[in-house]
Amino acid sequence: MPTKRFLILSILIFLFLLRFVSSQFRIVRTRCLLESHDCPEVLKAIVDESLGLFFFQVDKIKLTTSLENTGIVLNPIINISRNELEVLLSKTTDNITIKIIYSSQTPPHDPIGLNEFLATQSAQAVSINLKGIPEKSDQDSNYYFLGNQVPDRDVLLRLRQWMFSLKNISERERPTLFTDQEVIYSSVDKLLVIFNINKSPDEELALMQKLVEQAKIKGSTVLDFRYNHPILR
Repeated sequence: MPTKRFLILSILIFLFLLRFVSSQFRIVRTRCLLESHDCPEVLKAIVDESLGLFFFQVDKIKLTTSLENTGIVLNPIINISRNELEVLLSKTTDNITIKIIYSSQTPPHDPIGLNEFLATQSAQAVSINLKGIPEKSDQDSNYYFLGNQVPDRDVLLRLRQWMFSLKNISERERPTLFTDQEVIYSSVDKLLVIFNINKSPDEELALMQKLVEQAKIKGSTVLDFRYNHPILR
């Protein structure tokens, strides 16, 4: 009987210690400040993905990349104090330029068709600031938006986020056509990649980079991410 009691007591002590350690070293609170003010929801959601992780599981490089790829902030300062994650952010002043093709045509979904389409269309350049407000621009760009009018602010902010993410995976801007639903991207590997614009650019581009080699082996020219599973064709 004493042995059984000792075993039960040992288990209870172990469970107590496990719970104590978990509560002390897991991220249970986050604090996100942009220029000394509470972060907008799009940034807070990224920071809150670390909730529940042990402090040593927080990937500062990945978190920094995800925040900067929104196109809103630059050089995040990340502090971890046992079970609290604090992120201090500064706004980026960078605008990013896109060309608007005013048309209701169906976008091409093949590599040659995309290049020919972009080469024959007239387009008006606009720059998108960090608030998603378009301004006239005289800058050149390989990013295009196809639609009957300048998209609304929410779409412009998504475009800005996608464009910053695309810039981070290639030294040069690759020809890319956006609609309010799609991102049609011409990769350096001569693949045409189609994304759903409403999905996370970081996750989709990371998956694309994993599948490029497989697409080369199969001789595919199109990689389509609009559906539940990527399609090679």
